[in-house]
Order: sequence, then structure tokens, then C-alpha cells
Amino acid sequence: FKQKTAYEIGVRLVGSEMCIRDRSSFYLGSERSALRALDARDVSLAIWRRRLPPLVQGAVAGWAAQASPFEAALRVSDEDLAALQAPLAQVTDLDARSWLFEDVRSLVRELAERAGVASVKVSLGPVRTDQCRKFHVDHLRMRLVTTYAGPGTEWIANEHVERSVLAHPPSCPCDANQQILRAGGAVRHCEAGDVLLMKGARYGGAEQGAVHRSPPIEQLAITRLVLIVSAEASAASQSAARTSRPGGRAARR
Repeated sequence: FKQKTAYEIGVRLVGSEMCIRDRSSFYLGSERSALRALDARDVSLAIWRRRLPPLVQGAVAGWAAQASPFEAALRVSDEDLAALQAPLAQVTDLDARSWLFEDVRSLVRELAERAGVASVKVSLGPVRTDQCRKFHVDHLRMRLVTTYAGPGTEWIANEHVERSVLAHPPSCPCDANQQILRAGGAVRHCEAGDVLLMKGARYGGAEQGAVHRSPPIEQLAITRLVLIVSAEASAASQSAARTSRPGGRAARR
């Protein structure tokens, strides 16, 4: 018998397990294993639906007002991931800070494992403006996003996307978003705590990247706290970049 940690207990959903797959383009589940669905060729978006523990919800609400942005390129090693403690230093509740550190670190490892890479880009901190106002596909291999405070990411299922408009959208975000969404389609919304794992335009193969955007918050004076973990390219591409110097020797970083 293995006793569950406070972290493991904290991320469980109350109630029966939920598992939804709509025409194969996305997958929703109430367990962390839902993220594995992105391995399927026809799935572009996998979402782990979860609730944040009440202790963490209260802590991030206070942290949002004073949080500073953190961005770094990190190797997925214990030494590099220790740097994730720095942006969490302003979380005053020690138990909440410990939970957040374990959560962020585990999600970084999750993205790296799913993407098959040894290093990732990590962004953690406040969002106070309307970033990414248009629906779009990220120009990278894979991305993980979770919102700790405020409204979550908005997204559209593949079958509701007008891909011809997405490739050449109007300059006005409102016009672009209206035309990207097919008639009868729906914009879906994530909640704080949900974890999105998305394929990007550089995933490779015939897969179509997940279409999404940040929720509009600027006029509402809302601050979001968001974790974004990105894999720019595959492990093979990273290796090729390191050995691109004459003579095939890896370049120093």
C-alpha cells in the first residue's frame, strides 16, 4: 500500500471520472492520463480537467497582484528545474508554495516526455493584457498551458475551424475570430486548474495544430497567472542544431 502525498490528493477531481472525445480532434479527461491521448495521430488537443486545492486557490489570488514574470530555457534535470522555485518565492503560504513547485515541475516533465525533448522553454507569471487576441496555432512542436488564477484558455475543435481563414486571417481580431469559427461551431473555455496539451504547427506529419487563444481580460482589469511550457522542436531537431557546427562538433551554449 502506497500512501498518497498531499500533492497527489490535491489534484484529484471529486465525482466520477469524465472522459469525452469529440470526433477524434480533442480529448477531455479528469485524470492526468488524459494527456496521453495526444499521442494519437488524430488528436490535436488533450485536456486534463482538474480543480486546484482550496489552499492553492487562496494563495494564488494574493500572489497575482505582486507576481513577477519568469521566463527561462531549462533542461529537464533536477538542477535546472530547481530554478522554478524563484518565481514562487512571493507565495507566502509555504504549503501552497510547495504544492505549486511540485505541480509546475511535474508539468514541465510531462511536456518534455510527451514531446520527446530534453529541454523546454518555461514561462510562469501574470498576464494583465489581451495577449493572442486571434485564434491561432502555435508555431512550434508542442505546448502545455495551465492557468492558476483567472479565466483559462479558449479553444475551438478542429471540425469547427475554417482553416483557409486561419491561414490568412483578417487584420482585425474580431473579424478574424468570427470567420475562423465555422457556422454552428462553438468556442470552448477552460477553467483555472485545467491542463491543456496541444500540438503545434511544427509537430510533423499530417496532424493539425490545436486552435486557441488567450481570453480577453484587459477591459475587465483581471490578472491571470499562467504557466506555459513549450517544446520548440523534436529531440532529433535539437540534436541536429547542436551538431551543426563544421566538423559535426556540438556548439557550446
